[in-house]
Amino acid sequence: MIDLKSSVAFISGTSRGLGQSLALQFLDQGADVIGIGRTSTIEHSNYQHVFSDLSDLEQIQSFTFKGYADHQSVILINNSGRLGKVAPFQELEEDDIVKTSVLNFIAPILLIKKFLDLQCNESTTKYVLNVGTGAAFQAIDGWSMYCSSKAGLSMFSNVIHLESQLDRAKCKIVDLAPGIMDTQMQKEIRDSEPSDFSNVEKFVDYKKDGDLQTADQTAELIIRNFEKLFNKNTASDTIRNYT
Repeated sequence: MIDLKSSVAFISGTSRGLGQSLALQFLDQGADVIGIGRTSTIEHSNYQHVFSDLSDLEQIQSFTFKGYADHQSVILINNSGRLGKVAPFQELEEDDIVKTSVLNFIAPILLIKKFLDLQCNESTTKYVLNVGTGAAFQAIDGWSMYCSSKAGLSMFSNVIHLESQLDRAKCKIVDLAPGIMDTQMQKEIRDSEPSDFSNVEKFVDYKKDGDLQTADQTAELIIRNFEKLFNKNTASDTIRNYT
């Protein structure tokens, strides 16, 4: 059973949304938290922040994890992500394609590589939680790079899960779809034009009908079921499977 009071969690994108909620709730449980991102909004004695733009490849490559050998569990949560411009692929600018690909796919992979190289005690357990999406398994018009980059991360997670079962990767990993949350990304979706995204009204209705869960609710579910998330035969999962 994981003891969060003897855990350290590295979480990207802690300035708002799910990342912020996870950071605050891990702190409430007694864990140490290191946030990673361009901005910081949390002040707590057990919180540190590493300022890094994870859409900038050079900044990712220069990032280093510090040793936490005295912790029972070391956790990496790749939460940062971007929807990118909602539009038919042919209308996307190359810069937008690159930024979405780097933040959603390349950055998490490079952070995981550095995380696996982090030296810890033999008794320390490493956990990697990649925040995924149902869009990784469904083609959605106007979301070409979001769907594709998240699908890539999901497959990568399943490969690392397999390698861990073969004792070739020393970590537990899950790619977790958090469900439909009331976040800035949802607002970006609702602001889309029907000519760019044919199902925009469906997402407008989610908000209107009160079907969006809060980031706090989602974070609570994740932390309450944390150990269970990593005890499956696949790395792909959804928080909807938990109560």
